Amino acid sequence: MPKVLVVVITKDTVEPAVMQAIKSQDYKDYSILISIMQPVIPDNSGKQKILNVIKHRNFVRKMALECDADYYLWVDSDIVIPPNTISSLVSHGKHFMTGWVPMKGQWPRKPWIPSFIDGKVIMFVDHVYEGLTSVQNAGGCFLISHELLNQLAWRDGTDNLFATNAIGTTVYADDGTQYCLDAAELGYGLFADGDVVCEHIWRDTEGKSVPAAGLAPRQTIGEAIE
Repeated sequence: MPKVLVVVITKDTVEPAVMQAIKSQDYKDYSILISIMQPVIPDNSGKQKILNVIKHRNFVRKMALECDADYYLWVDSDIVIPPNTISSLVSHGKHFMTGWVPMKGQWPRKPWIPSFIDGKVIMFVDHVYEGLTSVQNAGGCFLISHELLNQLAWRDGTDNLFATNAIGTTVYADDGTQYCLDAAELGYGLFADGDVVCEHIWRDTEGKSVPAAGLAPRQTIGEAIE
């Protein structure tokens, strides 16, 4: 059974529901690494927040690669993963896998990650694809093999490529997106698992934690490969 290290990075805290979900996995051979690091630079803009995330992930990546794990599951501190996440993602035998994560905010139709990339535009989808789907961008919850993580370039955010998404919102891609681009350059595909559907927690104006979205209708659309 492959060894898995679940990695969560945060600047302050991990949502209790997130921690409980990680501890409730039906997979046996896994461990957990939580890293809390205050922002290195003033965290008062979208781009600065992303730069801090990149610095933090690079710091933790060095530690993770010194472990004897076969895979690393990166989970954001506000993403609640289902209990089958590790077992399902590992079962496909791929180097790069992702679950489905609903985005935050109010939208005409709720967009989901993973997504596709068209030039410099990130194209989100509005439903979960069934089965195993070839995608181009991931975030929130993704599994990456030791072999691949060890080969990826070390980024500092200065080569960020993206400025808008398909609905005209300015976005700054973090190193998760750059991981996807670099993996593709190395010949590694990224695949989304329709059996791993996450919840995304956000805080309302009163500071209360509420889910950003429930489960989406299951539809057989897209490039299903299994």
